[in-house]
Amino acid sequence: MNKKPKPIPPQADMLVEQALLERALGYRYTEETRERVKDPATGQYAMVVTKRVRKQMAPNTSALFFWLKNRLPQQWGSLIQTGPPPEQDGLLAALDGFAKNGFEGGDDAGDWEVE
Repeated sequence: MNKKPKPIPPQADMLVEQALLERALGYRYTEETRERVKDPATGQYAMVVTKRVRKQMAPNTSALFFWLKNRLPQQWGSLIQTGPPPEQDGLLAALDGFAKNGFEGGDDAGDWEVE
C-alpha cells in the first residue's frame, strides 16, 4: 500500500533557504555540555549545564557555490570557455608524444642515487 507524502508547509522553503544562507556565510552558536550531577542536599541526580562554549561555524564553499549557481545563473552557471584556449607551454604536446612514441632514453633507473 502506498502512503501519500505529507504536504510540505509553505514556510518550509523559507526555512531551508535561511538554513542554506547561514551555512553559506557561516554562523555562531553556543555548545552546551551537560553532566549528571548529584544534589548533596537531596541526593537526587539532575542533568546540569557544566560548560558553555561559543563557537563559529566557518562558511561552507559548497553551500556558497550552490546558492550562487542557482540565484545568479548568468554569472555563476556552468562556466563555458568562449575564446581560444589559453597558450600552453608545450607540456601537453610533450606528454602526448611520450604516450604515442614511448620514452626514448633507455632504462637508467639503476644509475640514480638518492641522497
